[in-house]
Amino acid sequence: MTRPQVSLGTLIDQVSASADDPLDRLDKAVRTAGDLSTLGDQLVSHFVDAARATGASWAQIGQYLGGVSKQAAQQRFSPDLAKFDFSRFTERARRVVVGAQSVAEQHEHSYIGTEHLLLGLCADPDSLAGKALAQLGGSLDAVRTATEGRLAGPSPVQAKPRFTVKGRAALARALSEALDLGHNYIGTEHLLLGLAAGGGTNDEPSLAMEILAALGIRYQALHDNLVEQLAGYQTK
Repeated sequence: MTRPQVSLGTLIDQVSASADDPLDRLDKAVRTAGDLSTLGDQLVSHFVDAARATGASWAQIGQYLGGVSKQAAQQRFSPDLAKFDFSRFTERARRVVVGAQSVAEQHEHSYIGTEHLLLGLCADPDSLAGKALAQLGGSLDAVRTATEGRLAGPSPVQAKPRFTVKGRAALARALSEALDLGHNYIGTEHLLLGLAAGGGTNDEPSLAMEILAALGIRYQALHDNLVEQLAGYQTK
């Protein structure tokens, strides 16, 4: 089995380089451990969703989660909007997710996919993500029209739409993008980067990734645009 790329020595070096005071280093270590725990949960959630997509039962999945019951496995990892941890999300980012759910419900979709999240981002022109999409995609209307043109027809509606595997992968990548930028929150900028880079599974791009690519919007261009915007806010 391949060992994880992150080693204890690497983490110790990173924490040690972050501060000189021992207590500041301890604080950084505690926050880093929390970040790794969250990423670990997101990693397992992603592959639980992938296993479910291939037809694996909750009882089978529970066996690989340490022999927990199928009820316990389903309660922890069912991709229900209400069960996702949004504690790190900014108010704007939360509105994006709520907007994505509303779009799914309006179109009678039983799922929330990357396309719904992209439309949620288009609804806030004053956000960092909205500005980046407008600048790189010609206009927000162009991005919105292209996305709406790719929406599927109605599907059997459940009580509440649930995230698709690729939708959850994009949200998980948003957390990774935030941590890579040294942020302890998830904003619209991280959601957009997550859609551009992390919405694909099994080497297949997500619908949002396809839409952005068709508009000529590339991940690196988005990243550079958003970093520039963030730098502008920090210097004000």
